[in-house]
Amino acid sequence: MAAETYALWKLLVLGIGLSCIILGVVFRIYIQPTPEYLVGVRQYSKSIPLLLFRVAVLGFFVAVWVLEISTTDWFDLVYYTWWNFSLQIVYFTLAIVDQAKHWHQARCYANHALNTLFDVCFTSCFLVALVYWILLFNPSNHLEWFVYVVHLVNVFVLLLDFGANDHVVQRTSLKYVVLWPTLYSILTWIGNSSYLDGFWPYNLMDLSKSLAPLIWFGIILAHVGCFGGVLLLSKLKLRCVGVPPPPPSDAVASPHVQNDLPHLEIVTPHVQDDLPHLEIVTPHIEKDPPRPKPATT
Repeated sequence: MAAETYALWKLLVLGIGLSCIILGVVFRIYIQPTPEYLVGVRQYSKSIPLLLFRVAVLGFFVAVWVLEISTTDWFDLVYYTWWNFSLQIVYFTLAIVDQAKHWHQARCYANHALNTLFDVCFTSCFLVALVYWILLFNPSNHLEWFVYVVHLVNVFVLLLDFGANDHVVQRTSLKYVVLWPTLYSILTWIGNSSYLDGFWPYNLMDLSKSLAPLIWFGIILAHVGCFGGVLLLSKLKLRCVGVPPPPPSDAVASPHVQNDLPHLEIVTPHVQDDLPHLEIVTPHIEKDPPRPKPATT
């Protein structure tokens, strides 16, 4: 009875906590407008090596995805690793399309949607690699070659793309970085109670563990920490290849300054007209009779 009560307590904590995260993220998306910002780094839209690199990466990632997913009969998609690997395939596909679209003319404003997608991929890729090699890796187990691809090779691939693309990690992407693992947690929880027949993809998520709620929220919080790390990398990128924003045009600013000058000149005569009134008051004060001196003895 005690064990069932404790399990119910964990379910309530997780249910309320995940719901609050979802509502908070949706509220932030609703009240925060989509920002427009200038591209802050050098653009390589006409870079043939970058385009060939992305095409090669996309072909390789798709081949790995098809081989592994077909081998496991789609079961690997229950793992967060393959969620992220699939999202990386989506990013490289859209990045190729975006680069081809702006091949002849570089854009002034950044592609916010693509930038946000890259921020989520970049952050989650680092976290998956850290969690796997620090917490889940067992040296005694034999590793298949694709394990290195989805836990290590993709990290270096995204680092190379980050060095060549025109994306700068945006603070506004944090809500999507938090939303991504939260959605995975909710769907995995639903799957555990339905189509997964009580199976947990990761032992860390097993609700029978006493610290399960803390681990679940800790993983989401770890995404925030990794996001801070990629923000620092982005600041380093700005220092190395950043370009200053264009200065405001003098032709736009000058007319406003010149048109304001006549208004100052109109006020000046009004001040001068008040001076005679001051002069009239002054003699009136001087004509006041002096006070009598006290009598002396």
